[in-house]
Amino acid sequence: MKITSLTIVTCLIVLVSCPIHAQDTNKVSGTIGFENVPVSDVLDVYKALTKQELVISTDVGRATHGITLHTDVTSVEKSKHLIEETLLKQAGVVLTQLDNNRISVTYNDHLELQP
Repeated sequence: MKITSLTIVTCLIVLVSCPIHAQDTNKVSGTIGFENVPVSDVLDVYKALTKQELVISTDVGRATHGITLHTDVTSVEKSKHLIEETLLKQAGVVLTQLDNNRISVTYNDHLELQP
């Protein structure tokens, strides 16, 4: 269940420092490769991707399920949506846009989780 720092750094490098084209500032390329990654590490990648403040509820620490997601990255919006959906389905973590700069992160322990 332990993830190496190299995997997190690789995801951050792929998502944050991919070349962005002037014609479409939402296009990126690369891959996301999470294998049983702790929620807190996925949130770090999500924060770097969205460049927004995460307002994290204290109960999010109760989300102990590892996150697994393997996908090609084609846009920031698609990657953001896939991470949000995966956190919800695999860990019961709900991400809600509060305003232009902040995203609320909460945990719902009554959701049925999927592997």
